[in-house]
Amino acid sequence: MYGLREVCTTRCSVWRIVGCRQGINRELARVGLLDMFRAGAYKLLDFGKGSLEYFMWRRVMDSVVDSVDVFVAVSNATRDIVVSHLPEVRDRVEVVYNPVAHRPWRYVSSLPEGQGNYIFYAGGANPHKGPHILLRAFKLLREWRVDVELVMTGTAGTWVEALARRYGVGQGVRFLEKLPKGEYFRLIAGAGRRFCPACELSLWVW
Repeated sequence: MYGLREVCTTRCSVWRIVGCRQGINRELARVGLLDMFRAGAYKLLDFGKGSLEYFMWRRVMDSVVDSVDVFVAVSNATRDIVVSHLPEVRDRVEVVYNPVAHRPWRYVSSLPEGQGNYIFYAGGANPHKGPHILLRAFKLLREWRVDVELVMTGTAGTWVEALARRYGVGQGVRFLEKLPKGEYFRLIAGAGRRFCPACELSLWVW
């Protein structure tokens, strides 16, 4: 949940869950996905729903935690999140990194040579993927006169496009529909770092 903002590394409580739910509604209202009336109504309802969700979560965790030998996290960051919310499993969390599930060359006849001058986002219009946060960051890049394009798949004709126009960065963003796998891999491979000499990785957001 995390209020659609920073990742939370503080142990959950009733009030924290309520705050997370209210944070989500505030953010959705801010980007135009909720009107102010609904946001206000949901804020009141969240006191009940958040409390119920917390007790349901604790009930599940209390019955499950003791029966699990090892929790597998896909990264150290994920491990830290798990441990912060369930400190009782601190000694039972192992990090196993995700393998690469797809071989790009199966879908792409030829990968681009070199890298393009764009940041690639493939998360669609789901607010939980943070496209609104990426647009704010991109707005800063434009204000700093960084010459780079933002390519966002699954966002054409959605609230993300409208929000970009509201932020004044619509001209610098390419909004695309969902793409075939081959095209995704081609865009990932071409995402560039020419505008960011200190970066060691291509800049893309999945």
